[in-house]
Amino acid sequence: MSKPDIIITRTQFGADALAHRLEGLGYNPVVLPLLEAQATGAPAPLEKPNGIIVTSAQIFRYLPSGFARAVPVHAVGDATAAAARAAGFEDVSASHGDVKALCADVRMQKPTGTWLYIGPEEPAAGTAEALSSIGCKIMNWAVYRTVPARYDNAALATYLEGHKPCYVLLHSAKAAAIFANAIQQYGPDARLSQIKVLCLSKAVLECLANIHFGGSYVAHTPDENALVTLLQTECQNVRTNDER
Repeated sequence: MSKPDIIITRTQFGADALAHRLEGLGYNPVVLPLLEAQATGAPAPLEKPNGIIVTSAQIFRYLPSGFARAVPVHAVGDATAAAARAAGFEDVSASHGDVKALCADVRMQKPTGTWLYIGPEEPAAGTAEALSSIGCKIMNWAVYRTVPARYDNAALATYLEGHKPCYVLLHSAKAAAIFANAIQQYGPDARLSQIKVLCLSKAVLECLANIHFGGSYVAHTPDENALVTLLQTECQNVRTNDER
């Protein structure tokens, strides 16, 4: 059996970094973004926050140069924390898990005053509820939005026609919905038995309901490290079965 390709569907910014990581692990990554990010141009709130909450490394691409870097940043995951430091923030802490876990960590510190959530125009499901659980005033600053990308139809068709096995990594419900629509548009001739989808969360997988792939899996926790671990596990399971 030929070595499967690993299809990365997230926005170009995150896709390139993930592709480099997967290459280092010996995989064949194929960058095929289904979404692209655009700046909203929304101005920063005038009120200075006591702390900042971020759930995506992408937001730091859109911060104006004059934005205060002295405010403590609480980030989801090590990658987002590293991006905060690279953007000039010095007081940075990382939580491991989803936005709910991050907000629980912040809540344990008994925050006061006003805090700022910097994120996308459409945050992931559960973000608003998690932020409200912190127990202090939260300002929201949406610095980017994601929109459907003009992806390579011919490249995607190669996999939908069953010419080569692949794993499709899906980071968001929006990307999963676009992928599901592409399959629907392709029609009944789509051969999905060689496609396995690896989803960041159950909410992402739910967008693919009633589509029968060669396998559908959800990461143990909703972060990219867990998604990569899931990929490694599934590839190892395939190798083990092939050797029997």
